[in-house]
Amino acid sequence: MSAATYSPSNVMAPRPWAYRQLAEVADILDSRRVPINSKERDGRHGAIPYYGATGQVGWIDDWIFEEELVLLGEDGAPFLDPRKAKAYAIRGKSWVNNHAHVLRAREVPTGWLLHALNAVDYGELVTGTTRLKLTQAEMRKIRIPVAPMHVMQEVVAEVEKQFSRLDEAVANLQCVKAKLLHYELSVLRAALGGVLVPTEAALSRVNGRRYESGQALLERIAKEDSARGSRRKATDASATPDHAVLPTLPEGWTWARLAAIASIKGGITVDSKRTDPTSRLVPYLRVANVQRGYLDLGELKSINAPAADIDALRLRHGDVLFNEGGDRDKLGRGWIWEGQLPECIHQNHVFRARPHSLDISSKLISWWGNTFGKDYFQREGKQTTNLASINMTKLSAFPVPIPPAAEQRRIVAEVDRRLSIVGEVEAEVDANLKRAQALRQAVLARAFGERAVERPVPIASRPTLLLVPGTTTLIDAARAAVAAEVVHRLHAEPTFGQTKHQKIVYLAEHIARIDNMQVVYRRAQRGPLNLQVIEANERILEQCGWYVHRRREGSSGHRYVPMTKAGEHAPYLAVLSSEQLDRLRELIELMRCWDTDRCERFATIYAAWNDLILVGKLVSDEAVLREVFELWDQSKLRFKRAQWLETLRWIEKSGYAPTGYGQLTRSAIAGITEGLFDTPATGGVR
Repeated sequence: MSAATYSPSNVMAPRPWAYRQLAEVADILDSRRVPINSKERDGRHGAIPYYGATGQVGWIDDWIFEEELVLLGEDGAPFLDPRKAKAYAIRGKSWVNNHAHVLRAREVPTGWLLHALNAVDYGELVTGTTRLKLTQAEMRKIRIPVAPMHVMQEVVAEVEKQFSRLDEAVANLQCVKAKLLHYELSVLRAALGGVLVPTEAALSRVNGRRYESGQALLERIAKEDSARGSRRKATDASATPDHAVLPTLPEGWTWARLAAIASIKGGITVDSKRTDPTSRLVPYLRVANVQRGYLDLGELKSINAPAADIDALRLRHGDVLFNEGGDRDKLGRGWIWEGQLPECIHQNHVFRARPHSLDISSKLISWWGNTFGKDYFQREGKQTTNLASINMTKLSAFPVPIPPAAEQRRIVAEVDRRLSIVGEVEAEVDANLKRAQALRQAVLARAFGERAVERPVPIASRPTLLLVPGTTTLIDAARAAVAAEVVHRLHAEPTFGQTKHQKIVYLAEHIARIDNMQVVYRRAQRGPLNLQVIEANERILEQCGWYVHRRREGSSGHRYVPMTKAGEHAPYLAVLSSEQLDRLRELIELMRCWDTDRCERFATIYAAWNDLILVGKLVSDEAVLREVFELWDQSKLRFKRAQWLETLRWIEKSGYAPTGYGQLTRSAIAGITEGLFDTPATGGVR
């Protein structure tokens, strides 16, 4: 078919194709799979790829299949992550274990089958909790869209063209990340080698002045400790590392054992049987929290600890953290505590080193430990069967270079300056990698619709569902139920009115992926907006005796007043899955105290970004802001560019980046659809 007949935008636009059972369009070859455990496979080395749930897992000396196939994960695949593939294609000789279903395309091209399976929503097909499983019986329920062969071939070609662009963009972004890491290491090596900033020794000669060397600094700290009556062991302060095995330092620097410059302490042992009347829960750092060069506090656990242990182990700003155990290459990794929480302690697998003086830089100690110190920890660590560890004695003897105090401050300032630039660029790269992932799913959604599993909408097929009174379809019932839940939970908030109501409903539909709502939103003054749907919901809420919509006295705003049956909407929330309801309530609590303007910026940026994904255009800061400033209502101009950018950054960091779910917002301005797929999706470097 000529390009004039099937332009990319036409090829990628889903149409009402026929749907057929998976077994009608593909042969299921699961019975031919042969699993082999890793021990047996170790004795059968060969050149034949051995495949599992998500890809190749090894090699073997024989083959079962010799053809083009599609493998779909049976268990262990990322079924609930819309950004990751669940199916992949293989060619040639191969061996497949029992963790992947084996499919041979019969009535459709292999590429069509592959991409259609990756467009499926597996949420209601998989079972299990810790390890999700897609049984063959559930897999057979999948219905694949089928079109004329030439159409399917052109769609596959267009999808793969877009994917190849994305693959190239991702490869370029990964290359940038590798270069950033190399640059970061180069900066640290230069800093710790005394060549990043002028040394105190060199400056003193140029300026004709005296300076305090690293050795003099240590002696001064020791005298100050003595004057304060410090009980530190004399060996801690006086013992020095063996210089014969250490590199030569710049002039004015000296070596010191870690124990000579900091007090070192192990942490609390996790013991569920501990009983102490003074015990209370307190957050604590584990090995998983202490990464190389940063702290990961995303999953911070608490422990029941006695008051005396809490006092002894409470972290202070500037404490240097070192991991005691784990894989050998992770020994000694760590970072510094910067007061992220008002109170936190550390477990026994994390050591704490507290510098004796503010003139000893915590960052320099940690940078040294994370770079040059890696060799020391790997060499001195003790290896057992499953893990390696470093003890207090070896950590105390860890040699640390000590520059003059003034030089330390200059080094830290310059490294921070350079690494902050690296961090900004890395954040841009990571954001674009996430966008590339979202674009892959958007391409599939564009080609096959939101899902390849055909789901009936008629209520007759769901007899156990209760429809909200006044509604006759599942779509209307879902819309009204969501509105009722939002209004019920927020009606008493002083910032909640009709506009905030609209924004939360829009975001809930898209972020919670509530497919039964199917609202078409417009780029109106307060958009994304569908005033007719909101007003219809308000009428239903009033008819049900739940809430009535009223104007606020003395203002142009609106409020919702509870009626006699307020709160009785709960049974009608069954139109939502548990995941959808949890996500809806998460959004409600997130935005509970937000003012209307912040809600509007969130919804507007989300919609503009989502629209770009839906039409396959490159996503970047400038592209999103162009949608807001030039292709939306002029009322959006009342917010400053910095406010929009701040919102965009927040969306990226908070995990609410759009995925291309839903429909395009409607606007009289059609600029967003100009040149569909003309711009290669190269990752959106801003």
